[in-house]
Amino acid sequence: MEKGYRSWGTDMSREHTPEEAGLGFAVSARKGDFVGSAALAARDSGRRLVTVVLDDRGGMAAGGEPVFVPGAGSPVGYVTSADYGYSIDAFVAYAWVPQELAAPGTRLEISYFGRRQAGTVRPDALFDPDLTHIRR
Repeated sequence: MEKGYRSWGTDMSREHTPEEAGLGFAVSARKGDFVGSAALAARDSGRRLVTVVLDDRGGMAAGGEPVFVPGAGSPVGYVTSADYGYSIDAFVAYAWVPQELAAPGTRLEISYFGRRQAGTVRPDALFDPDLTHIRR
């Protein structure tokens, strides 16, 4: 989770574009047109898959939980997957939210069995973002 690796079928599917899922880097615009490039360019749901780190290390989510803006009554998104990130000593969740709530630093709440847990949108790669551990 803390490396920012998404899971096909859990975190994203054909319903999502690479850009929405945080994988825009995997599609090169320098190569020009490709099969489906026009359709891909025209499609944007306005949602983004974000990494949320909960404030409480003992927080919990499993997937499917609603995501709220603090103080709001209606959910704005949902959790796809979550787990404890031992390398960063924090609970991490991936969630689909509107694009305007996807910026790092945005405060959100994840409801788990009716209890709202505060968290913050963070950059995707929380551990080893420069890949120094992988390249050793």
